[in-house]
Amino acid sequence: NEQKTIIDVDEDMEDIIPKYLESIEKQIDVLQKELSSNEFEKIQATGHKLKGSGGGYGFDYISECGFEIEQMAKERKGDAVQDWIEKLDYYLKNIEVRFVEMDDEDD
Repeated sequence: NEQKTIIDVDEDMEDIIPKYLESIEKQIDVLQKELSSNEFEKIQATGHKLKGSGGGYGFDYISECGFEIEQMAKERKGDAVQDWIEKLDYYLKNIEVRFVEMDDEDD
């Protein structure tokens, strides 16, 4: 029984998050295709997008993977890109998102 990583996300984002995570899954497929064709410039761009999006939604690890994918693509290190794609895929399959009430202000 795999232990899920629980990510707490503001309940205000409950509508957005499932769509966001689905889009990340699609990006993984895109990355695999790009990698199989050695399209490192495209991989770099996709990695860059991932890097920019994760943190804003509370998924810092997605940003980290995006950063690494972007860097490894710059250096044309296909094996390393593959490793990070797999890490990202594993992460997505093993997280559980919990929507919680987050107070921004102390009243």
